[in-house]
Amino acid sequence: MPTSRWPALLLLGIALLSLGASPATLPAPAHAGLYTDPVYGFSMTPPNLGEIKQERAVITIFQAPPEEGFIPNVTVMVDPGATDLESYVTAWRAAMKETNPRANLRSYNVVQVSGKPAGVLDYDFTVATRRLRFLQLVVIDSERVFVVTCTAPLESWDKYHEQFQKCVDSFKLDRAI
Repeated sequence: MPTSRWPALLLLGIALLSLGASPATLPAPAHAGLYTDPVYGFSMTPPNLGEIKQERAVITIFQAPPEEGFIPNVTVMVDPGATDLESYVTAWRAAMKETNPRANLRSYNVVQVSGKPAGVLDYDFTVATRRLRFLQLVVIDSERVFVVTCTAPLESWDKYHEQFQKCVDSFKLDRAI
């Protein structure tokens, strides 16, 4: 998948997950043709969804109880492919401008996570009729991008912000894959 399309698809995926939709892809298989879940102890063969060597994978989702039709959540996603932070964020901004022109980027800070270039974005935009706020960590690894996205309705952001910040601040890469 071309690097320039990642952010647009990422935004769409986050929006759908935030509204309680199921992820469209499965975590990457432990070896070709088999996914094994280490937490729940099941395995399965994921579908072949095209000529992509490795799919974007939603690795995990943590959800709070529903609030007025929305489920505050934290998702961790891995995007395959090599890129750099500046290119990723530039493409993200272009995708945001195209898909949601009323988006509000509150802040963007360049940091390092486990010695890797990373960025922390704080932004809000409207999904359907709901204004949502996001705290997002993007970590650039050699052949993949790790994206941690924390999402809550704008009106209840203060209820979740401290825990979201702790979550983002605690992310690290423990081992090379």
